[in-house]
Amino acid sequence: RSTLSSSSAASDVYKRQDIISIWINPEFSLKSYEIFQWLMIGIFINGLAQNYFALIQSTKRADLTAKAHMIELIIYILFLYIFIKYFGLKGAAIAFSVRMIIDYYILSYLLKKCINIPASLWHKMLIIPALIITILFAMTFINMLEIRLFILGIIMIFFTVFLYKYKIINRVFNHI
Repeated sequence: RSTLSSSSAASDVYKRQDIISIWINPEFSLKSYEIFQWLMIGIFINGLAQNYFALIQSTKRADLTAKAHMIELIIYILFLYIFIKYFGLKGAAIAFSVRMIIDYYILSYLLKKCINIPASLWHKMLIIPALIITILFAMTFINMLEIRLFILGIIMIFFTVFLYKYKIINRVFNHI
């Protein structure tokens, strides 16, 4: 489910100003488009992080995710204050996306500790969000929705293959 939410969010990240125009009106679209992009980046990264969240939960260590989210809340409130002060509503969207990226990294670290992921594999896990955000940025230059959706499908397949190739799912099952 999280992979599906990530792919549907990412399909709207760039070049989707027309969705807002149809939904509300073109004037609102021009003013809110960047906010929409930032929120979709955060939702996409959150969808990836939900995989790690679920795997940690399945190791019967819900306390770790609860503690992580409490720490993130403090960081998020700080970022929210600073970004809203300097960037307004767009800053709130940026703070949300930054929190989702931090969440991804914290959950990947906790998963590493829960199921003893080797450091070399964990370093590969850290590269994924940066790679995906770079690809999403590059997609701003592609106008055809079908091509963007195809690329997003490839990203989601890559992430799923990554989880299985490096036996992350099996490590969780062995740990339970």
